[in-house]
Amino acid sequence: NEYFLARGQYGEAHRELQALIEKSAHEKAWPESSQLRLLSMALIAQTRHQLQTAGGNNKPLMARSDAQAMPARTRQELMQLLDRLRQNSSLTPRQRSGIALDLAELALAFDEAALAELCMQSIDASNRREAHGKSRLLMVEAQLARSQGDLARSRSLQEKRVAALEASTDPATAFSWSAHLDLAYTQLLQGENQAAQASLDRALTRRPATLPSGHPLDSLGAGLQAWIKAGKPLPKARASLGAAFFSS
Repeated sequence: NEYFLARGQYGEAHRELQALIEKSAHEKAWPESSQLRLLSMALIAQTRHQLQTAGGNNKPLMARSDAQAMPARTRQELMQLLDRLRQNSSLTPRQRSGIALDLAELALAFDEAALAELCMQSIDASNRREAHGKSRLLMVEAQLARSQGDLARSRSLQEKRVAALEASTDPATAFSWSAHLDLAYTQLLQGENQAAQASLDRALTRRPATLPSGHPLDSLGAGLQAWIKAGKPLPKARASLGAAFFSS
């Protein structure tokens, strides 16, 4: 499932996760922590697939100023998972954080900052203050800041994460590629086109050669490049880079 998520094959990831969910329900021996994480990951994969499909595959990307509304069923499933997360006291901090970040990331895909913050409250406050540079937590905090209009804080957090990823033994990963694109988006929103171009150029060097062509991040990078070339200001800041660019 993580393999398909990294490759941008969200439909395949969702099918794999659903099969594991059905298996866990049938065997009735899987721990609650595993069941919750499978459900939260499946909800993310399903949402990414739906957003990707809604955008279409062969149209030019455009930056959107309007946020797509979260489907009622998605909201219901998210709130049910959040309730189960809050009620389970046996989860380790790491398990709790992983599920909470899944749910927060889902909320940010629809620009629901208040809901994302509600999900993030399940993460220990000290962990949020001391987030390490390469962590997914830092990425979500940066996107949350962007959705709240604090572009300076968002950029600072993203630069911290990019620096940590660059210092790793293998900087050419999907995480690093995505982080550079995310930073470029914030820089572009700030009107820093030269800095955004530098981040886009670096992002291209961080694209793993093993990933298939036509990856969603390829389209997102092309969309950002088109806006730099156009020299026009972007529409209203969106939390999630993936949700900010859809086909027309």
